[in-house]
Amino acid sequence: MAKLMVGMGLPGSGKSTNLTKLAQKYAYEYISFDTVREAFGLSRAESSTPEVFEHIGSHMLELYRRGKTVVLDGTFLNGYRRELIAFARANGVKRIQGIFVDTPEEHAWERVQARSAEEKTTRKLFDGRVRHLKEFPPQISDGFDSIFVLNEVGELVKAKMPREREREFNSRRLS
Repeated sequence: MAKLMVGMGLPGSGKSTNLTKLAQKYAYEYISFDTVREAFGLSRAESSTPEVFEHIGSHMLELYRRGKTVVLDGTFLNGYRRELIAFARANGVKRIQGIFVDTPEEHAWERVQARSAEEKTTRKLFDGRVRHLKEFPPQISDGFDSIFVLNEVGELVKAKMPREREREFNSRRLS
């Protein structure tokens, strides 16, 4: 069954690395906000424009309607996460999973600093993302069916879901 998987985490958390591996392993479709922003002439440090969001939304729906599972790679630490989920639900997406890559703040910042100059995020922008994460951590109430928390090396460390789905999840996991 097709689903939407929404990657979340700080810049430098390892989202792209882990989500790319996931998409490759299971032959899922992968859409990177960074790649689309670059195609629109924006850097990683710049916020996405309405045109970027529109492009990604229409591409995601096109793939989903063809029965594909779509992995969206973006930061998604602010109110846009809820807008995206509402948009997906309004357009018929039935299953939406969150994948939160939980990396210590200082480790993520070190990774950002190791990037090339055009890929770097400013400290001000990074600190803003940290603030968003603390104020708006990923929650089931955002509209997710489940949220999987990975550490910075991609190991599953936690799963959150409504109680009624826990039994189904655990029975699949143990079989």
